[in-house]
Amino acid sequence: VLLATISNGNPNLGFKVWSPNAPGNARHIMPVITPAYPSMNTTHNVSRPTLATMKFEIARGKEMVDAIVANAEHAGIRAGSPESSVQAERGVVAWQKVFEKASFFGDYTNLLQVDVYAEDPESFKKWKGLVESKLRFLIHRLDDTPFVTDCRPYPSSFDDNPDLPAGCGTSFFFGICFSPPPKTTDGSRRQHDISTPVRIWRMQVEQWPNKTAKMHLQVTPVKGKTLPEFV
Repeated sequence: VLLATISNGNPNLGFKVWSPNAPGNARHIMPVITPAYPSMNTTHNVSRPTLATMKFEIARGKEMVDAIVANAEHAGIRAGSPESSVQAERGVVAWQKVFEKASFFGDYTNLLQVDVYAEDPESFKKWKGLVESKLRFLIHRLDDTPFVTDCRPYPSSFDDNPDLPAGCGTSFFFGICFSPPPKTTDGSRRQHDISTPVRIWRMQVEQWPNKTAKMHLQVTPVKGKTLPEFV
């Protein structure tokens, strides 16, 4: 999405201007570009799974709204008639479906829990900010894993995990879907293993030059039916 032509501005200023051909920008699959110099992509965090989720939900919402409008038009109730108040009440009820909360944790059998914590508030603030900025790279790594068909982040973290230091810890969750694992020679199915992309991502994050021994990161697979109480 462009509101204005991308300007190269003054190259001597040294600002980096967004370009679809720049190295690394191939992953920018839903670019929305700022109109002022230097142009930047405001949606660089959008991944293939999250884009698919947005498109699905927009289409689902349109289908619901179209049905509500069609039902109202079909009723043909004259404004001001006794029937109109009844129809209006029914309309309010019908619209509630559009605003129902998503059932993220009910949609996934397999999840990843990413715990970020530190031993003091100042360290936690810095560490959380760094890890949160790198979560999209975990999605990219999992999305590039052949047998992972979906990896979707829950939009906010949970700060009340009792297993983490109070006020110095938070937990992020990702829902994951896998393709059916291949069968072995004896007819059983192999278990999918995502430890390699997770390990590589952790190594990259923990190589942060400002990381101290007070900063900790833990990634744990979780089953939807055994979610911790704080979720």
